Amino acid sequence: MTRLTVHEYAAALRPRYRAARKGGKGEILDEFCQTVGLHRKAAIRLLGKATGPVPARRGRPRRYGPEVAQALVKLWEVGDRMCGKLLACCDSCYCWGSRNRAMILVLLDTGVRRTELVSLDLADLDLEAQRLRVLHGKGNKQRVRFGARAGEAVEDYIERFRGREPGPLFLSRDGKRMSSHSVLIFLRRLGKQGGVEKVKVHRFRHTFATLVCSPKLVPFIMTVPPAPSARFDRPGSSCIPRA
Repeated sequence: MTRLTVHEYAAALRPRYRAARKGGKGEILDEFCQTVGLHRKAAIRLLGKATGPVPARRGRPRRYGPEVAQALVKLWEVGDRMCGKLLACCDSCYCWGSRNRAMILVLLDTGVRRTELVSLDLADLDLEAQRLRVLHGKGNKQRVRFGARAGEAVEDYIERFRGREPGPLFLSRDGKRMSSHSVLIFLRRLGKQGGVEKVKVHRFRHTFATLVCSPKLVPFIMTVPPAPSARFDRPGSSCIPRA
């Protein structure tokens, strides 16, 4: 069953689900999960999704001045729009494209090293709080936060391909934990497809650090919880249509 079919089926069930009592909702959830193969919590979010216009965000509207735009454009150009070109080569319709996209966005939002990335387990992930527990790396990290777009990519990979079995968060083609070298290999392969030379994983950390530490971006960053790179386009990602 394709993603579009799942959403169409959910839209057909949604009125009956929202009008049912607790027992009736449980029966509808059982039927829906058995048919489409989604996790129960994902099914609850999908069936309970509000329809109609999205309500306006509360509070004072955010204003991003020309200094922020100029700083971002310079950052994109210096980085040869690497991140956007790599993401454009990830086809989320397939398992490995979905996994690669999720890993790239996590690298961008958290600044973790590739050894820390492949050491993550499913138990280290908290999607609701948008946090990762990093226990196997430098600096005695405990929890790092990521943005909404990275969370959506990770959840999509888990729900459609990986599943909820305990173990490594990102799996290799043989279903085992990935090595740090395999991350470099698939990034360089994507770089060849996207026309990016000398793809290095540490450039993601440079991007993350630049966004956090740039003096022109500090006033902007202070208004953007929880992840500094969560609410504006990453280098080059402005040209990529959202999935």
